[in-house]
Amino acid sequence: MYFQFRELGRGYRQVYIGPDDEKAQAMINRIRDRNEFLADQKTHIMDLARAFNAAGGYAMDHASLKVIKGFAVAGIMQPGAGQATLVGTYAYNLLGNVLIKAYDQTTRQVRT
Repeated sequence: MYFQFRELGRGYRQVYIGPDDEKAQAMINRIRDRNEFLADQKTHIMDLARAFNAAGGYAMDHASLKVIKGFAVAGIMQPGAGQATLVGTYAYNLLGNVLIKAYDQTTRQVRT
């Protein structure tokens, strides 16, 4: 029995799970249950994001979030001395979100 999935940027992969027996079926059921749970969580998070945006929160564009997440995964955005610091428009809007401050469109950008 094989498990097939898609890796981002790499295409599809297959991993051998084992013979088609009760143990493999139990693993498939655990994976299916986890995927259903994650789908429910994603729906809940999207509902919260829509409410946040409707209340005036600042949502970052997808490309910028990917870059910041990449920094975080690489360990660059960790707290402490010698680490990177987020500055500029994104930091300004993040603080506005934390302080529950809704900005109009003209004050969302940091001007130098």
